[in-house]
Amino acid sequence: MLSEPRLHQGGFIQVDISDFRCINIWDESLPEAQTINTPIHDHVDDFTSRVIAGTLIHIAYDFAPDQVHGASQLWGVQPWQDGEDTILKPLPGMRGNLAEFETLELPAGNSYQFRAGWFHETKFKGFTATVMTKTRKNVTAAARIAVPVGDGVDNDFSCVQYRDGRWMPFLQKALTFLDSETLSETLG
Repeated sequence: MLSEPRLHQGGFIQVDISDFRCINIWDESLPEAQTINTPIHDHVDDFTSRVIAGTLIHIAYDFAPDQVHGASQLWGVQPWQDGEDTILKPLPGMRGNLAEFETLELPAGNSYQFRAGWFHETKFKGFTATVMTKTRKNVTAAARIAVPVGDGVDNDFSCVQYRDGRWMPFLQKALTFLDSETLSETLG
């Protein structure tokens, strides 16, 4: 089962393989997704991400609440009606500071695990693809984005606006890097 490739708000292509697994693809030639870049976020699921092509840079952060001097405001992710696009709303009382605690540079063949509710961002070098597998689903109620205090967010972005097949060459390239077992699961 492969879903139609879509441009994720984070600026990468995402393709669902199943209810618990997806392929994420980064490349310099992809257009910016949101007009205001807010890359530091958390997830509602625990997951493992395996790099199948390129190099992924995973940066993890601690969030320490500080309502008075906090440099970041947390915004909550709320699904739009079609369930794929999101709108962001500020979360009252969720201001604080981020401190980087881990940076991993992961070339193809390496994996990392990440917990729901922890904050991170991902960067990449060259064409990069990962297979992300959710290991524990819906641990937290909703994903959150860390936005610098005073900055806004882009709630006008829509994944649907790019459903015209332009992402298929990226997906086809990523599929060439899958091992035979994952490829068999992917293509059904």
